[in-house]
Amino acid sequence: MKKIFKLILGLVIVAMGMSCEKHDFAEGELSSFINIQRVRLLYRDADLTLTRENLDGAQITAGTVISVLDSGNVSPGIVVIQSERGGKMRGISLELGSDASNYRAGDSLSVNIIGGILKRVDGTLRISGLSPQSVEKVDENKNVVIRTATAININSKPEEYESTAVRIYGLKFTPDLGIETIGGTKVFNDNSADMQMHVESSSELSSSLLPKTATVTGIIFRNSEGVMQVWPRVKSDFISTSIIVDPRIPLGKFPVIITGFLSDPTGTDANYEYIQFMATQDLDFENTPFSVVTSNNAGSATPTGMPVNGWATGEMRTYKFNLTSGTVAKGSFFYVGGYKQVWGSSSADISSAKWIANILYASTPGNGFGTVTTNLLANSGNGAGIAVFKGTDVTVNSVPVDVIFFGGDGNLFSAGPPAVGYRITDNDLYSTMEGTQPFYKQGTNTKKFSFPAATNFAKLGGVYNVTSQSWTTARVKTDVPLGNGSTITVLEAGNGVTKLEQ
Repeated sequence: MKKIFKLILGLVIVAMGMSCEKHDFAEGELSSFINIQRVRLLYRDADLTLTRENLDGAQITAGTVISVLDSGNVSPGIVVIQSERGGKMRGISLELGSDASNYRAGDSLSVNIIGGILKRVDGTLRISGLSPQSVEKVDENKNVVIRTATAININSKPEEYESTAVRIYGLKFTPDLGIETIGGTKVFNDNSADMQMHVESSSELSSSLLPKTATVTGIIFRNSEGVMQVWPRVKSDFISTSIIVDPRIPLGKFPVIITGFLSDPTGTDANYEYIQFMATQDLDFENTPFSVVTSNNAGSATPTGMPVNGWATGEMRTYKFNLTSGTVAKGSFFYVGGYKQVWGSSSADISSAKWIANILYASTPGNGFGTVTTNLLANSGNGAGIAVFKGTDVTVNSVPVDVIFFGGDGNLFSAGPPAVGYRITDNDLYSTMEGTQPFYKQGTNTKKFSFPAATNFAKLGGVYNVTSQSWTTARVKTDVPLGNGSTITVLEAGNGVTKLEQ
């Protein structure tokens, strides 16, 4: 009986001792600290004065500053902090008035929130009524954690993202190009959902022109209508991933030039051939579409005989790619073809290059004409060609902006009457002689490149003068050996590369 009594007494003492101890709030018990997530959960659609009672005895919250006040793209007097607790990142805005200027991104703050008022202002949750003595900077230059997020996640989980720093990739805008600026509220879509970006008129970002696509880092706020917005903090938070092309600038004589091709990748040719081009001026293919047509004239290619419809012959003879989206800067290379691999199925991925059009041509017909083919670009036998056109409507009378031929001969031109064949343009290789010889193989238009060596990339290098819109050095072919480890640099640098001059 005595043993039982001692055991009961011991348990009572232990229980009394435990009730007197203070424990870490993160473990669900009393502490002087309360994390941001718990503070946010106290809000119930009405202003709340924070006390020890509703904070369960706590008085301090803490976090790292993520806002940049002097950039101008944050509400005046606001400092935004975030912290991670239990694997969950949460943030909140602090209303500090003129004292906000004392704090920089990366500062670690301890905040006594007793007496503060938890409320929503213009849609975003903040704590107001804090005195200067309530805030203590305990460290600085801390890492600001930036989470990758998508619009659909932010919209569906506003409490998880509000007042935290995020990075969103692949933003697509519909701007008035060359005129509309970033300032104000802009709607974007990141392929997951629509969302808004907001830039205050006082911000250093506001006067920058709005591009079509971008990657944006910023702080998530909720506006007065409950709509989620990303507010970039500084200029470097907004990274344009497309150039801004003024649609009022007319196209030059040769806006696109042909600079190389791979006609014989290792292994199967099907879907691994591609063509390299260069833009001689800034181009936006959505506003100013182009098309690329390839010609394969193998003896068995249908329709057989002369190409009576020229570049628009179709079937196995000509295959068309439409270029209707994307931008390319002046002097930059871009590509059209099948898979984005440098040399064939086992070779390096070159999707980091600027690809404007991709069609798996071994299983997909061309845009408008051209049947499926396993050999887009001939690598032996009869002659083959590549042409670029303004617009996507290519007919028997269409004249290319640039054109090249390579390989052998075959059914390419008939003097007629009427004359039929592949139309050329006045470039470094061919001349229409003021319209008297508009076709390849007609008159002096006989120049062609030889087939490149097996599995080699054919660089077509020359010098193009942008001012005179003419070739000062005609293109010559340089065969470039490739291997599985070859990179995009092999195609775009070194000997035999086309160059622009002013």
